[in-house]
Amino acid sequence: MEDSVTAIETQIRKLLKEVLVPGVMRSLVQMNLVRGIEVNDGND
Repeated sequence: MEDSVTAIETQIRKLLKEVLVPGVMRSLVQMNLVRGIEVNDGND
């Protein structure tokens, strides 16, 4: 379970680097707009 959460978190981080903010055309990560990522299985 832990490995799958880590893999999903890695994929999310990679994809967030590609999400651009309109107007400035920089990623959410480049602009430090991502403070953290929390992944759970929905059973919490």
